[in-house]
Amino acid sequence: MKINSKIITNLFCLLYFLWGTFTLLYQAVNIPFLVSRTFNNIFNILIINGLVICYFLLLQDLDFKLSIIAFFGVLVVVFLSVIPAEYQVGLGIILFTSSMFIVVGGNINFNSILKTFIWFSSIILCFTIIFNKFGIIADGVTMDLLSIRTRRSLGFKYYSYPAHIIFYLIGAVVVYRGKKITYFELLVLEIANTWIYLQTDTRTSFLLSSFLIGYALIKKIFHCKKGLIKFKAMRVIYSFSFLISFLLICIISFRLSSARFVTLNKLFSGRLSLNAGNFSRYGLALFGRNITFNTSDPNFYNYIDSAYLQILLIDGIVFFIVMMIMLTYATIKITNEGNDNLAMVLFIISIFAMFDPQLIWAWYSPFCLLMGMCISLKSKKNRMILSTSE
Repeated sequence: MKINSKIITNLFCLLYFLWGTFTLLYQAVNIPFLVSRTFNNIFNILIINGLVICYFLLLQDLDFKLSIIAFFGVLVVVFLSVIPAEYQVGLGIILFTSSMFIVVGGNINFNSILKTFIWFSSIILCFTIIFNKFGIIADGVTMDLLSIRTRRSLGFKYYSYPAHIIFYLIGAVVVYRGKKITYFELLVLEIANTWIYLQTDTRTSFLLSSFLIGYALIKKIFHCKKGLIKFKAMRVIYSFSFLISFLLICIISFRLSSARFVTLNKLFSGRLSLNAGNFSRYGLALFGRNITFNTSDPNFYNYIDSAYLQILLIDGIVFFIVMMIMLTYATIKITNEGNDNLAMVLFIISIFAMFDPQLIWAWYSPFCLLMGMCISLKSKKNRMILSTSE
């Protein structure tokens, strides 16, 4: 007996809600978590089993007819996700589960995914800040070890976490609401964005979020349905935004003159020198390597913030190439369908990923699930629906 596609979507969204809520609590909120690593592993295994059931139901709806591209694509993604998972103790199984959400999510209505993300990220963000204000949850790290700025974490383990959450939350709301978004909603988003910036002093996410809100506001005021996507040059940029951003971060990290590098390195709080230093120290490997970053000792601080460079170094060249192919496939398809809001959000995320690591962390961002379009089951009935309130 075939299962209604709505039931499959609801099951997927339930799994995403439970996993996203738990993982944000486990990874981001500054609470003395009583859950052991064993429980975390068991929970993720249960979620993975649920996703396998979702995929089985999707296959059943197609009478188990699977395209060659989808079959080998899923095998490649699973294989490449298992290898680096071994390098990242505690985080490995979470990243593997994130990859499984990408595999299955490529067949799920994207509006449903966005709605689910908006719910669980809003709940975690709001309640963590409220409990922090009442003294129930303490601040985490409040000193930027690179620039020596005192910053509040608002109940999260690190000062940048609330800014990262609201960055992706704003992107999700803008895409989900589309042309139906109200002036009041845009005002609330900007107030929340500004308030979190004043508390955390996290500039990149604040500036990019403000730009996106401003873009949505201009489109609404002037009734610009198509937006920038109507320009050929912008369509090219949209289509290859992740590749362009990767090349840019490589240029400013490895190819600038000494004088320009020093200037930009200071502007980015020393992060460019960490990029260059880690690549010089570890080098590249086809399937990645085990690297332990130090983020607790200011005298020996070592971390790569760039998602592109971190994935390339830890997960390896092969994983990185496959990821870029999947991302570029998604951006080209979205651009060709004329979805300006979604294309703009992905363009902004591609810039954000130059300096922050959450690009393919599905508990932070629902947009990485768009990578699953590349290996979807290709059924008109089941494939990821990109139509929003554009």
